[in-house]
Amino acid sequence: MSASNPIWHLVLGPNYRYYWGMNVDYARVKVVVFDIDGTLTQSKSEIFETTSRLLCSLLDRCDVAIISGAGLEQYKKQILDFLNCRDLFSHLHLFPTNGASYLKWNGHDWEYVYREIFSESEKEKIRAAICDIEKKHADIFDDSPSGPRLEDRGSAMTFSVLGQDADYDKKQLWDPEGSRRAILAAELSRHLSEFEVRIGGTTSLDITRRGVDKAYAIRKIQNYLGVLHDEVLYVGDSFGEFGNDKPVESMGIRVEKVLGPHETERLIETIINSSK
Repeated sequence: MSASNPIWHLVLGPNYRYYWGMNVDYARVKVVVFDIDGTLTQSKSEIFETTSRLLCSLLDRCDVAIISGAGLEQYKKQILDFLNCRDLFSHLHLFPTNGASYLKWNGHDWEYVYREIFSESEKEKIRAAICDIEKKHADIFDDSPSGPRLEDRGSAMTFSVLGQDADYDKKQLWDPEGSRRAILAAELSRHLSEFEVRIGGTTSLDITRRGVDKAYAIRKIQNYLGVLHDEVLYVGDSFGEFGNDKPVESMGIRVEKVLGPHETERLIETIINSSK
């Protein structure tokens, strides 16, 4: 049943959306949680001006959290530097590296609430596993990656098959269905049983400690703000078997699957209007 079906609006009211068997009352939502790539922005790209404006309007209505495999500097490059509502940053919660770290605004800058850093031995084990994967699946890899493939984000490692600086259009064409990344994620998971391996952006895999994922971050948000499951709404684009949004759906949090920032913009407008 379509979420925008007028019959459902007549029966349930305009603040409801029917999604995967759930009736979501947006007026009840106290925290909206977003992924970045494929949700708030295109892959490794700056946030659209319209999305930025709507995100500020949403911050004036409720708390907002952003959970991504990206590090803090990437958050700044893609989103934070384009939000013209610093006075509302006290309502914004940042969870870089898929929840392995948490930052809050102190009135002047972002400071860590916690940060779970990999040890050097953990990093070396991840590097060795990726090296083995590259040899075994050489047919999948581009011989000339654009930039480094492996990025050390302190509390996570991100493996970008085409390189960190690959062209957006090239990334979109490389694995549109996610099948190549699923093969690599399954293989890495067998090598790294004590770690979480999740599909991140259009060509990347995020690696964190076992149990540290987006569901872990959601529980931190709930504890910090004292909110219930049905007061949290998660918005993302990667809910497949190895998708980094999948753990949130599995824990029973209400989720919205979007296909890019323009769908996210429409959803934010709906949430804002539900409180009027």
